[in-house]
Amino acid sequence: MKYLSLIVCAILVFSLLFFSFAFTTVSAPSPLLETVVRLDPAIIELGPDNCINDTFTLKARVDNVEDLTCFALHIVWNTSYLEYVDHIVKVPVETYPDGLLHGDILWVQNEVNASEGWYWVAIATLDGPSFYGSGIAFEITFSVKYQPVDPGPEVNTSVGFILPHDLADSNSWAIPHSLENCSVTILPCWNLADVNDDLKVNIFDVMLGVNAYQATPSDPHWNPRCDLANPYDIVDIFDIVMIVGSYGEEYLF
Repeated sequence: MKYLSLIVCAILVFSLLFFSFAFTTVSAPSPLLETVVRLDPAIIELGPDNCINDTFTLKARVDNVEDLTCFALHIVWNTSYLEYVDHIVKVPVETYPDGLLHGDILWVQNEVNASEGWYWVAIATLDGPSFYGSGIAFEITFSVKYQPVDPGPEVNTSVGFILPHDLADSNSWAIPHSLENCSVTILPCWNLADVNDDLKVNIFDVMLGVNAYQATPSDPHWNPRCDLANPYDIVDIFDIVMIVGSYGEEYLF
């Protein structure tokens, strides 16, 4: 009888363990998100107001990455429409909390060719831990170099990644990733000589041009809206002639 009780007890314990295991929900690990290297924002639209010399900034982001210890990114743009202004590399996160990589870093490449329209950066972690998550590799600022005049067609261009580009983990293996570029649309301006954007060219536009005459970007009276003609980066007689040449014109709705 004693042994029978022990056997029944063992069966009950086994049954409880079995059913407890069988009906316990085990959460499966969630699938890894795709690693994406992208320019943010993905769409830039400028105009139809005079946007010559207007600036915009793009963030080169690396999203949903694991075990990142090195990256190399290379972007290009069309110098007929966009002009490089400056950039900042956001490494490491101890200095830039919204950036990438940890600890001491090795600069392999950090070069801009403004005349050809490309930027290439390559950086590796020397002794820090791997990076997990999302962050900004760099921010880069451009200005508008050319804007069509109505009724000319709009400009559709882009800032995008090209080879070489790579992400690497702590074992020096490449991290698979997708790329997302930025499209840039520059809408035609009705008349670049409308310096103050009031939809007519009059004495106020001429006075703005005269007040900025001979100014360069480093001068306090510099007005980029008056820099309409070659040579650029100075308001000279050619810019004044452009404004005066459109005097009296008005936008017809």
